[in-house]
Amino acid sequence: MEDNTMNDTMMIEATATLYAMEHEEIVKGNFDRLYDLMVKSFDDEAFRERLSNLRPGGTVTIGIVLKPKNDALCFANKLWFNVKKSASQYGVWYYLGIGVNLKDAYINEGFYKKLWISRAAIGDMDEISQKIHSEGFKERISKSLAEHVSNTFYEHVRRIMEF
Repeated sequence: MEDNTMNDTMMIEATATLYAMEHEEIVKGNFDRLYDLMVKSFDDEAFRERLSNLRPGGTVTIGIVLKPKNDALCFANKLWFNVKKSASQYGVWYYLGIGVNLKDAYINEGFYKKLWISRAAIGDMDEISQKIHSEGFKERISKSLAEHVSNTFYEHVRRIMEF
């Protein structure tokens, strides 16, 4: 008797959607905390001094620990933002990145360790602070990161289950 190797397409789609939704919700549900931390950091003189003292290529990362409701479905364990310094003969720039770390788990083997938006804002410290405070920045970046995480998980889980 032959094994039935046909995949149930609806089961694959439902599972991929479940994983995607779990990760999208953890990002959306915690982004306000991260955004508030980002705003406070750029308003803090000690943080700004720390950035100005970086060497070119140096990075400062600040994050919050995540506690997913369902540890078996959600691998996100840290939501963070980082600021990277770049310098040339023309000036000094900073790049703001925002992302999520994914913990290792037996089912997460070989999967991504981080998902992020690498250049959410670019400029000197005042320009980045201005962009962060601008209307719609928080909503736009939160939506972009949540969609990126959701789409990545959906595609990855679907590919794994189709084998």
